[in-house]
Amino acid sequence: MKVVRVGKLEFRTQKLAVEFFRDIRDRYSDGEVVAEADAAHLMELIRLHSEADNKIGIGIVRFSVTTDAAYGRTRHFVLHRKDGSSTDFSFLNCIQGSSARSDALNALREEIAEQTVSFKQSVFADKQSVPCAVRGTQTSFRDAHVDHQPPRTFAALVTDWLRKEHLTLEDVAVVPTVDNAITNRMADKTQAASWRQFHMKLAVLRIVCAQANLSDVRVSSGSQQRPRR
Repeated sequence: MKVVRVGKLEFRTQKLAVEFFRDIRDRYSDGEVVAEADAAHLMELIRLHSEADNKIGIGIVRFSVTTDAAYGRTRHFVLHRKDGSSTDFSFLNCIQGSSARSDALNALREEIAEQTVSFKQSVFADKQSVPCAVRGTQTSFRDAHVDHQPPRTFAALVTDWLRKEHLTLEDVAVVPTVDNAITNRMADKTQAASWRQFHMKLAVLRIVCAQANLSDVRVSSGSQQRPRR
Protein backbone atom coordinates (compact mmCIF):
# COMPACT_ATOMS: atom_id res chain seq x y z
CA MET A 1 0.00 0.00 0.00
CA LYS A 2 1.54 3.28 -1.16
CA VAL A 3 1.14 6.27 1.14
CA VAL A 4 0.50 9.56 -0.69
CA ARG A 5 1.89 12.73 0.86
CA VAL A 6 0.77 16.17 -0.28
CA GLY A 7 2.48 18.78 1.84
CA LYS A 8 1.44 18.05 5.43
CA LEU A 9 -1.43 15.82 4.30
CA GLU A 10 -0.98 12.06 4.31
CA PHE A 11 -3.30 9.55 2.63
CA ARG A 12 -3.13 5.79 3.12
CA THR A 13 -4.03 5.14 -0.53
CA GLN A 14 -4.16 6.97 -3.85
CA LYS A 15 -7.94 6.49 -3.83
CA LEU A 16 -8.29 8.50 -0.61
CA ALA A 17 -6.11 11.27 -2.02
CA VAL A 18 -8.15 11.37 -5.23
CA GLU A 19 -11.41 11.57 -3.26
CA PHE A 20 -10.06 14.42 -1.12
CA PHE A 21 -9.11 16.59 -4.08
CA ARG A 22 -12.19 15.63 -6.10
CA ASP A 23 -14.30 16.85 -3.17
CA ILE A 24 -12.43 20.17 -3.23
CA ARG A 25 -13.05 20.52 -6.97
CA ASP A 26 -16.75 19.75 -6.67
CA ARG A 27 -17.32 22.39 -4.00
CA TYR A 28 -16.78 25.14 -6.57
CA SER A 29 -18.77 26.40 -9.54
CA ASP A 30 -17.07 27.08 -12.87
CA GLY A 31 -14.96 30.22 -12.65
CA GLU A 32 -15.19 30.46 -8.86
CA VAL A 33 -11.92 31.25 -7.10
CA VAL A 34 -10.79 28.49 -4.75
CA ALA A 35 -10.76 29.57 -1.09
CA GLU A 36 -7.44 30.19 0.64
CA ALA A 37 -7.49 27.03 2.78
CA ASP A 38 -8.18 24.77 -0.22
CA ALA A 39 -5.73 26.71 -2.40
CA ALA A 40 -2.97 25.96 0.12
CA HIS A 41 -3.53 22.23 -0.48
CA LEU A 42 -3.56 22.76 -4.26
CA MET A 43 -0.28 24.67 -4.03
CA GLU A 44 1.33 21.61 -2.48
CA LEU A 45 -0.43 19.30 -4.92
CA ILE A 46 0.78 21.03 -8.10
CA ARG A 47 4.40 20.52 -6.97
CA LEU A 48 3.82 16.78 -7.54
CA HIS A 49 2.73 17.23 -11.17
CA SER A 50 4.92 15.54 -13.79
CA GLU A 51 5.33 18.96 -15.47
CA ALA A 52 5.36 21.04 -12.29
CA ASP A 53 7.95 23.60 -13.41
CA ASN A 54 6.13 24.35 -16.66
CA LYS A 55 2.74 24.45 -14.95
CA ILE A 56 3.83 26.76 -12.10
CA GLY A 57 5.87 29.04 -14.35
CA ILE A 58 6.54 32.47 -12.85
CA GLY A 59 4.37 31.67 -9.83
CA ILE A 60 0.73 31.08 -8.90
CA VAL A 61 -1.64 33.69 -7.48
CA ARG A 62 -4.91 31.74 -7.33
CA PHE A 63 -6.82 28.65 -8.43
CA SER A 64 -10.26 28.17 -9.95
CA VAL A 65 -12.34 25.33 -11.44
CA THR A 66 -13.69 24.95 -14.96
CA THR A 67 -15.37 22.45 -17.29
CA ASP A 68 -13.53 21.49 -20.48
CA ALA A 69 -14.74 23.74 -23.27
CA ALA A 70 -14.53 21.25 -26.12
CA TYR A 71 -16.96 18.56 -24.94
CA GLY A 72 -18.16 19.56 -21.48
CA ARG A 73 -17.18 16.16 -20.11
CA THR A 74 -14.82 16.83 -17.24
CA ARG A 75 -14.18 19.47 -14.60
CA HIS A 76 -10.67 20.36 -13.56
CA PHE A 77 -8.56 22.87 -11.68
CA VAL A 78 -7.07 25.95 -13.31
CA LEU A 79 -4.03 27.79 -11.94
CA HIS A 80 -3.58 31.50 -12.59
CA ARG A 81 -0.02 32.84 -12.75
CA LYS A 82 1.49 36.14 -11.65
CA ASP A 83 1.99 37.21 -15.28
CA GLY A 84 -1.74 36.86 -16.05
CA SER A 85 -1.47 33.56 -17.91
CA SER A 86 -3.29 30.42 -16.82
CA THR A 87 -3.47 26.70 -17.49
CA ASP A 88 -5.53 23.75 -16.35
CA PHE A 89 -4.03 20.74 -14.62
CA SER A 90 -5.06 17.31 -13.48
CA PHE A 91 -5.01 16.32 -9.84
CA LEU A 92 -4.88 12.70 -11.06
CA ASN A 93 -1.53 13.38 -12.71
CA CYS A 94 -0.26 14.84 -9.43
CA ILE A 95 -1.39 11.81 -7.42
CA GLN A 96 -1.00 8.93 -9.85
CA GLY A 97 1.83 10.26 -11.99
CA SER A 98 2.29 10.17 -15.75
CA SER A 99 4.14 7.92 -18.16
CA ALA A 100 4.56 7.41 -21.90
CA ARG A 101 2.06 4.53 -21.66
CA SER A 102 -0.60 6.55 -19.82
CA ASP A 103 -0.11 9.50 -22.19
CA ALA A 104 -0.63 7.23 -25.21
CA LEU A 105 -3.81 5.77 -23.72
CA ASN A 106 -4.99 9.27 -22.91
CA ALA A 107 -4.41 10.31 -26.53
CA LEU A 108 -6.30 7.28 -27.83
CA ARG A 109 -9.26 8.15 -25.60
CA GLU A 110 -9.19 11.76 -26.73
CA GLU A 111 -9.28 10.79 -30.40
CA ILE A 112 -12.61 9.03 -29.95
CA ALA A 113 -14.10 11.69 -27.66
CA GLU A 114 -16.37 13.04 -30.39
CA GLN A 115 -17.84 9.56 -30.83
CA THR A 116 -18.57 9.10 -27.12
CA VAL A 117 -20.01 12.60 -26.73
CA SER A 118 -22.20 12.12 -29.82
CA PHE A 119 -23.46 8.81 -28.43
CA LYS A 120 -24.32 10.37 -25.08
CA GLN A 121 -26.14 13.27 -26.72
CA SER A 122 -28.16 10.92 -28.92
CA VAL A 123 -29.24 8.76 -25.95
CA PHE A 124 -30.44 11.80 -23.99
CA ALA A 125 -31.86 13.66 -27.00
CA ASP A 126 -35.47 13.31 -25.79
CA LYS A 127 -34.97 12.04 -22.24
CA GLN A 128 -34.25 13.64 -18.88
CA SER A 129 -32.78 10.41 -17.50
CA VAL A 130 -31.95 6.87 -18.63
CA PRO A 131 -31.23 3.65 -16.71
CA CYS A 132 -27.63 2.82 -15.86
CA ALA A 133 -26.63 -0.25 -17.90
CA VAL A 134 -24.89 -1.76 -14.85
CA ARG A 135 -27.06 -0.86 -11.84
CA GLY A 136 -30.38 -0.08 -13.49
CA THR A 137 -30.81 3.16 -11.56
CA GLN A 138 -31.86 6.33 -13.41
CA THR A 139 -29.05 8.73 -14.25
CA SER A 140 -29.16 12.24 -15.70
CA PHE A 141 -27.11 13.64 -18.57
CA ARG A 142 -24.92 15.55 -16.12
CA ASP A 143 -24.09 12.48 -14.03
CA ALA A 144 -23.94 9.86 -16.79
CA HIS A 145 -20.72 8.35 -18.11
CA VAL A 146 -20.15 6.59 -21.42
CA ASP A 147 -18.66 3.12 -21.05
CA HIS A 148 -17.59 0.38 -23.45
CA GLN A 149 -19.73 -2.75 -23.29
CA PRO A 150 -17.68 -5.87 -22.39
CA PRO A 151 -16.04 -7.84 -23.84
CA ARG A 152 -15.14 -4.97 -26.18
CA THR A 153 -13.81 -2.75 -23.42
CA PHE A 154 -11.66 0.24 -24.28
CA ALA A 155 -8.54 -1.71 -23.31
CA ALA A 156 -9.57 -4.68 -25.48
CA LEU A 157 -10.24 -2.44 -28.48
CA VAL A 158 -6.87 -0.72 -28.08
CA THR A 159 -5.11 -4.10 -27.91
CA ASP A 160 -6.92 -5.34 -31.04
CA TRP A 161 -6.22 -2.14 -32.98
CA LEU A 162 -2.52 -2.20 -32.07
CA ARG A 163 -2.32 -5.83 -33.19
CA LYS A 164 -4.08 -5.03 -36.47
CA GLU A 165 -1.70 -2.14 -37.17
CA HIS A 166 1.38 -4.09 -35.98
CA LEU A 167 2.05 -1.43 -33.36
CA THR A 168 2.74 -1.19 -29.63
CA LEU A 169 1.73 1.63 -27.30
CA GLU A 170 5.30 2.88 -27.55
CA ASP A 171 4.68 3.47 -31.28
CA VAL A 172 1.79 5.85 -30.56
CA ALA A 173 3.42 9.27 -30.64
CA VAL A 174 1.81 12.00 -28.53
CA VAL A 175 1.73 15.74 -29.19
CA PRO A 176 3.42 17.64 -26.32
CA THR A 177 0.91 19.51 -24.18
CA VAL A 178 0.71 23.29 -23.95
CA ASP A 179 -1.18 25.61 -21.60
CA ASN A 180 -4.91 24.90 -21.41
CA ALA A 181 -4.59 21.65 -23.36
CA ILE A 182 -5.26 19.23 -20.54
CA THR A 183 -5.45 16.13 -22.72
CA ASN A 184 -2.99 14.39 -24.99
CA ARG A 185 -3.53 13.99 -28.74
CA MET A 186 -2.03 11.52 -31.21
CA ALA A 187 0.76 13.03 -33.30
CA ASP A 188 0.43 10.69 -36.28
CA LYS A 189 -2.69 11.70 -38.26
CA THR A 190 -2.74 8.39 -40.16
CA GLN A 191 -2.70 6.42 -36.92
CA ALA A 192 -5.38 8.68 -35.45
CA ALA A 193 -7.70 8.25 -38.45
CA SER A 194 -7.20 4.47 -38.42
CA TRP A 195 -8.00 4.27 -34.70
CA ARG A 196 -11.12 6.43 -35.00
CA GLN A 197 -12.43 4.29 -37.86
CA PHE A 198 -11.65 1.06 -35.99
CA HIS A 199 -13.42 2.31 -32.86
CA MET A 200 -16.44 3.56 -34.80
CA LYS A 201 -16.86 0.14 -36.43
CA LEU A 202 -16.40 -2.12 -33.39
CA ALA A 203 -17.16 -0.22 -30.18
CA VAL A 204 -20.44 -0.94 -28.40
CA LEU A 205 -21.15 1.98 -26.08
CA ARG A 206 -23.53 2.19 -23.13
CA ILE A 207 -24.60 4.70 -20.49
CA VAL A 208 -23.62 4.02 -16.87
CA CYS A 209 -23.98 6.08 -13.73
CA ALA A 210 -20.89 7.68 -12.23
CA GLN A 211 -20.90 5.33 -9.23
CA ALA A 212 -20.88 2.25 -11.46
CA ASN A 213 -18.21 3.64 -13.77
CA LEU A 214 -15.88 4.48 -10.89
CA SER A 215 -16.38 1.22 -9.00
CA ASP A 216 -18.25 -1.72 -10.54
CA VAL A 217 -16.99 -1.27 -14.11
CA ARG A 218 -13.41 -0.45 -13.11
CA VAL A 219 -13.16 -3.49 -10.87
CA SER A 220 -14.68 -5.92 -13.36
CA SER A 221 -12.68 -4.71 -16.35
CA GLY A 222 -9.45 -3.88 -14.57
CA SER A 223 -9.37 -0.53 -16.36
CA GLN A 224 -8.18 2.74 -14.93
CA GLN A 225 -9.42 6.28 -15.10
CA ARG A 226 -7.87 8.27 -17.89
CA PRO A 227 -4.70 10.01 -16.79
CA ARG A 228 -4.71 13.72 -17.54
CA ARG A 229 -2.26 16.48 -17.90
